[in-house]
Amino acid sequence: APYPNPFTSSLSIKPIDESETIIVGIYSIMGEQLFAESFNHPTDVITITPELSKGAYIMRVTTQTATSSYKIIKR
Repeated sequence: APYPNPFTSSLSIKPIDESETIIVGIYSIMGEQLFAESFNHPTDVITITPELSKGAYIMRVTTQTATSSYKIIKR
């Protein structure tokens, strides 16, 4: 799960499986993609700094074997 949540400028994600590519997407509540980045075989915590306005968003984290969605809040 992304942390901290709520966040002010950056979010971190701990990869479960370091052998996989991870795709992180952030979407508005209406479904518009606002941020996307791919990480190849991350070995440590991934930190992203999406430029978003204050509000609620959906973060989708996709690996080769699973997709997880999280509600995130920017303060």
